[in-house]
Amino acid sequence: VDAVLRRVHPRRGAQMFVGVSGLLSQNEGDLSLASRRSHLLSACWEATASYLNVSEWWTFLWGDEQLAALASAILPLRGVTSFGQALALRSIWTRCYDTAKAAGVLLAQHLRRRGGGERPITLLGISLGARVVWQCLETLAEMRNSEGCGLIQDVLLLAAPVTLNAARWERVRPVVAGRLINAYVPENVQLGALYRTDHLTSKGCCGLSAVPSRAVENYDATPHVAADSDAYHFAVPAVLEAVGL
Repeated sequence: VDAVLRRVHPRRGAQMFVGVSGLLSQNEGDLSLASRRSHLLSACWEATASYLNVSEWWTFLWGDEQLAALASAILPLRGVTSFGQALALRSIWTRCYDTAKAAGVLLAQHLRRRGGGERPITLLGISLGARVVWQCLETLAEMRNSEGCGLIQDVLLLAAPVTLNAARWERVRPVVAGRLINAYVPENVQLGALYRTDHLTSKGCCGLSAVPSRAVENYDATPHVAADSDAYHFAVPAVLEAVGL
């Protein structure tokens, strides 16, 4: 899988934020032009870095071809509103999901090598980008002799296609030295339908509801996402301010 860390703002700082984008809605950008994909997938982090005006900001770019294919398949539907529509997209969704997992392993390996230095690192993931971050956390948690523990300062996942299983969240908790935040939007119909296509026996999706564990801070991000827009990347600065990151 192709994945790379890219600086999105010239400011340097003692703390490093790494943002990972996912599926863009039609309101957030058109991924059909390959030459524009890196810019579009970085745009929300560039804007967030400028708006918050603190710390050092990078993005982890991954899977632009897979994300573009999924966005292109969803576009004629004007959003996925039923399980039947989601099933028709299952193969494309699964390729994205698997690519996200592979990218997450690469990110974990980079962080384990101290690729970001010894400073505190905060990971922010949106949509399928949150699945990248989640895989990174699980990979770090599985490392021998607790080698992956404490490498990450804070984590925020927004609209994440990730399990609600409390035991799995509690297993990754030692990896995060500070706060582990799940920001969810209960009315995200598209996420719920797509997630169900390959998680029929799952206990649920954290992008839609609170994780039932004291190891996790849960935040309902509904006020920051325009109805029917799926524009979660646009909501990042407001969500970060609301949770105090």
